[in-house]
Amino acid sequence: MHELNFPRYSFRFKNRENKIAVFDELRKKFVLLTPEEWVRQHVVHF
Repeated sequence: MHELNFPRYSFRFKNRENKIAVFDELRKKFVLLTPEEWVRQHVVHF
């Protein structure tokens, strides 16, 4: 994913069916990593 103008955060990733998922702290589950989800995760952690 692209570098965003946010502080660096440590995310939990999982490779599922050859697709990358990221752990969402709000939903308490892994979700498919899309560009929109990447930005959303940074905003949530910020």
